[in-house]
Amino acid sequence: MLISDYFEYYRLAAYLARYTSQPIAVTMGVASLEDLFKEQYYAELEGGILEAFGRLFTKDLRIYVYPCAIRPPKKSRPCRT
Repeated sequence: MLISDYFEYYRLAAYLARYTSQPIAVTMGVASLEDLFKEQYYAELEGGILEAFGRLFTKDLRIYVYPCAIRPPKKSRPCRT
C-alpha cells in the first residue's frame, strides 16, 4: 500500500509498474475522478488526455472510486459536492 497526493496518476502508475508485476489499483474520491477528465492537466503531453489514459491503463490498472458525502448546506457557506 502506498498513500500519495500525487495527482498525475499516469506517472504514478508507470512508476509503480517498474517495481511490481502485481496488479495496481488506485483509490480516489469522486472529486478526483472528475479532475481526472480535465484536459488542462495533460497540456504537456503531445497526445493530451488520450495519451495520459493510454499510459494509465496499460498495465491492467484498476480505479476504485469512493462516494462523496453530501451534507445539508450550512447557513454560512454552501455545500460543495
